Amino acid sequence: MPETCGAVCMSRSGLLSGGNDTEMVNNSINSFRSINKNFAVETFPKNQQRKRYLMQDPPNPEIYVSLLARLTTEGGHWLQTIRSGGGTSTRAFQYDLQRPHYQSSVGVKGLYGCTAVVIASNAGVFASYIWEIPIFRFRDGRPQTYEYFDANVFDVLADGNPTDAARSVGFRTLLGQGAMLSDQMRPVIFIITPYTTDRERRVLERLGIATRFRYQGLVNRLAAQLRANIPSRKAPQILGYERPVTEQTLDGESGVGKAIVEVDQALVEIRQGRRRIPGIKGSWRLWYEEQIIFEQHYSYPRPMPD
Repeated sequence: MPETCGAVCMSRSGLLSGGNDTEMVNNSINSFRSINKNFAVETFPKNQQRKRYLMQDPPNPEIYVSLLARLTTEGGHWLQTIRSGGGTSTRAFQYDLQRPHYQSSVGVKGLYGCTAVVIASNAGVFASYIWEIPIFRFRDGRPQTYEYFDANVFDVLADGNPTDAARSVGFRTLLGQGAMLSDQMRPVIFIITPYTTDRERRVLERLGIATRFRYQGLVNRLAAQLRANIPSRKAPQILGYERPVTEQTLDGESGVGKAIVEVDQALVEIRQGRRRIPGIKGSWRLWYEEQIIFEQHYSYPRPMPD
């Protein structure tokens, strides 16, 4: 069984795409520094401010996540969703390895019944959005078939969506030695999916189905597939959510119905045996709405340009 939680390419950096559409994830780094600095100065006593890396235990998560949402909007780093090709969107964002101090965020919004897969690592983020209909069920409520689900979810996650080839990336292209989702970069898999509502539960129980997550069978199937194909040291984490109001999930100003990965890293010297060598040290963490789901700290030798 996958681990669950409650209510909740190293040669270049930027957006990885299937074509030539390339943008840098750090477009809005200066504005984030300004926002983060102002937030820290106005909200934290000096003895609680960290000199670098992610701010710990923000006293007002609602404000903090709102700032992250605005940063993500300003930088154009929300995953753009599509309906074609079955309805699964994918994109990969790689951290900038050249900036002395780098801060950014990447997000998925519009989670009001749909499912997201976020695979975050010490080198970047692979994000996807999976429409509820027709991927998980037909409009009349009948469950989708395994064959259709595998072809339009797992196969697209693995190889990209051919109808969005200019932007869509499959995770198989990110598994090489030292690449974003390689074992060295310690990827962690998250599946964010709706809980079963009380109304749905009453209907499903008449069919002998009583599950915590609305699409638990298909989600468990996807978790097992990802576990078998991505070298994560942790089992996939399944995060359930209550369905929010649709309009709130689509804005760029709040955390409602949104998953955001923020990263803060710096170029430093790290110890390797008795020597000090150029390295990268930082942290990333995943938020769902106003809750920190997971945080990971890292350091590794800095890849040298070709």
